[in-house]
Amino acid sequence: MLHDPESSAQSPQHWSWKKITLWCFGILLIFIIAILVYDEKLEPYDDLLPTVTVVPDAKTNSYVFLRERWENLPEFDKADRVLAKNMQQGTEPWDDSLVIKLRKGRESCVSDLRTALAMPQWVTDPLHTKEQNVLAFQDKWIIPTFVYLGFEVTAAGRAGNNEAAIALVKDLHRWSHLQIAGSSNIISSLIGSSLLASAAESCCGIIAQGNLERSQLDSLALLWQDDPLAQPALEESYRGELQNFRNQLKAPDYLTQVRISDKPLPSSARFVFKKNLTTNRYHRLMRQLIDGLLKPTPTLETSTVARLQKSIQSQNHVSWWMDANFVGSRLTDNHMSTWLKSLNSLPLVYFRGRALSVRLAIHRWQADHSGGIPDTLDQLVPKYLASIPSDPWNGNPLMWDRGSQIIYAVGSDWVADLPVFLKTDQSWFAGYSESPGLRMAVPGARAP
Repeated sequence: MLHDPESSAQSPQHWSWKKITLWCFGILLIFIIAILVYDEKLEPYDDLLPTVTVVPDAKTNSYVFLRERWENLPEFDKADRVLAKNMQQGTEPWDDSLVIKLRKGRESCVSDLRTALAMPQWVTDPLHTKEQNVLAFQDKWIIPTFVYLGFEVTAAGRAGNNEAAIALVKDLHRWSHLQIAGSSNIISSLIGSSLLASAAESCCGIIAQGNLERSQLDSLALLWQDDPLAQPALEESYRGELQNFRNQLKAPDYLTQVRISDKPLPSSARFVFKKNLTTNRYHRLMRQLIDGLLKPTPTLETSTVARLQKSIQSQNHVSWWMDANFVGSRLTDNHMSTWLKSLNSLPLVYFRGRALSVRLAIHRWQADHSGGIPDTLDQLVPKYLASIPSDPWNGNPLMWDRGSQIIYAVGSDWVADLPVFLKTDQSWFAGYSESPGLRMAVPGARAP
């Protein structure tokens, strides 16, 4: 029988669909594992490190000194605090018995503040850098004591002691500036801006009581010539905030404490969290924010805050299965959203000081013009103002409406409309960033 050598050779192997599927699945699995395991290299961030050295010493650091002196002061009764505010604004009759009640236990507050203002450092306490601690801390002694001292300004003015009232306003003004300049995080900066807003209200209250001499108006005008939020001070706050964020990421149990959309993270979320990728992205966003910090722009669309908000919104539309660092992206965006919202209120600090300098210029103009009202702010230049202060939002000169006697800015909504003051609102300033304004008189205040 003849043998065919070719017939004994095995037929060539062919890939079956089953093998192809297994190979594809294996390659896909390796690819997924590589994505989950990979984390990019941490980029240098020396430019974002804090530069201020905190001195937690009550003998040199004014902030620590005041904390030790004031953190155990008796708390204000809520009803008394509301009544004191209403008395300041003129909606409640003045009650000397309440003045005596509020002073009890706080007799040394003014001298404490002046001792602190003479110290060489003012740096916020490093032990209270986390947002929740600082918020609790400010409610304990900073804000209530400042409110009380503002009440003392009103009391001194009502007693006819304008010099004492003006001296205390100057102290409160300096305190707020030092709080802003010495802040180690954004929350501390916002606390400082809140203090400055209260100081501006107290200054308006002194003016409203009248009988100020021209030299006293000039003295108050000098307070509001310079903006409080120097760029380096705010940058330092953001560097401190970044350091706080980096410290949080180092905590072994950090992810177990994180909540996104008010829900705790499942254990599987660790697979879509990249520590270095998160830190690098946060650094890049914060660099953009610092570069454009409170710089006025011609339109809302070109502002740094608006551009970063759009960037965050577009990132939040990415689904978890499309983002290998989904958790890290949400952490970054949640933090950034908080700071962007807070940043929207900071131009108000610029506005209050600038608007108040205009108001004081108008009063000085009135002293030289038999109490008249200027038709335009240009009439104040150059004798009473070197130039018309600029709108913190768009950089144009602040606006003046002679009919309503309101100084105003476009605000965060970019609409050049007059602010609306409610009939029940006795504040001198419109308190919303969308429609900021300062009025020359508070109508409807009840006489004591």
